[in-house]
Amino acid sequence: MAQKRPPSSASILVADEYFSVFFNPTSGWRGLGRQPRLELYLQEMADQRPTPSGLSFATKAETEAWMNQQPTPPQQVVVDIAGAPYLAAYHHRIDYRVLYPLPAPTPPSPET
Repeated sequence: MAQKRPPSSASILVADEYFSVFFNPTSGWRGLGRQPRLELYLQEMADQRPTPSGLSFATKAETEAWMNQQPTPPQQVVVDIAGAPYLAAYHHRIDYRVLYPLPAPTPPSPET
């Protein structure tokens, strides 16, 4: 709120979730709203049933240690953590590494 002229809109990452911030210069109105695009993206990825990378780890901590050892990790790779698929992502613009659990694929509709 202390910024004199923020951008009219921007996407920000807070605690591994995307939010949109808005500013109306005419009224001075500022807003913050949660964006479901990450969840939608992860669901779409799960529905496409990505090819496993072959990288498998026993724990999330072990996976994070592997990610942090990479000078430049892959921007996106599906890894297996204790039998569950995760997207290991590297946000290169902010040098941030994160693990997102992939949801179960959407079951096919009865019409297909």
